Amino acid sequence: TPTTVFEDSTASTTATVTATLNTASGLGVTVNFAKSGNAIAADYSLGDLIVIAAGQTANSITMTVIGDLLNEGNETVTLDITTVVNGAELGTQTKTVTITDDDAQPTVTLSVGSSSVGETGETTTVTATLSAPSGLPVTVNLATSGTAGGSDFTLVGPITVAAGATTTSIVLTGSGDALDEDGTATGNNTA
Repeated sequence: TPTTVFEDSTASTTATVTATLNTASGLGVTVNFAKSGNAIAADYSLGDLIVIAAGQTANSITMTVIGDLLNEGNETVTLDITTVVNGAELGTQTKTVTITDDDAQPTVTLSVGSSSVGETGETTTVTATLSAPSGLPVTVNLATSGTAGGSDFTLVGPITVAAGATTTSIVLTGSGDALDEDGTATGNNTA
């Protein structure tokens, strides 16, 4: 069995989970195991037990990795024997399978609701839009430049797009002062 399985967005991939006895038994042996790790049920399919027939020394079941289109990072499935019927566990038997994610990180585009905001507390939205949903939250750090100074507006960032979402907005607010001035602020993003 591979300890790393590549997630394919267009097809399912598999790993084989095998239970092996040190000697054949005259009785059928059932190996029950628990599953843990950060992979969820939507990421893979795998039963909870392996049955080894009387007279045999091993049997296997298949773990099917279910591909998706979400950038979610690598995930793990840890198998831990909980009980053995008609046999005994030799020490602690734990195996971890890593599902290697194959999906690219989404790209980010910024947009502004209105390109002009008055100094009297007028507002506009700054929106981050992802090219595709991500399985992870995406944080967009903002930097500003232009002739408008930090006292001319308020912009509270960064923008965080929640896992599974594609857009999130924050508000830019113009700040009043007694100076006669025109200014521009330009936003740049890094994700």
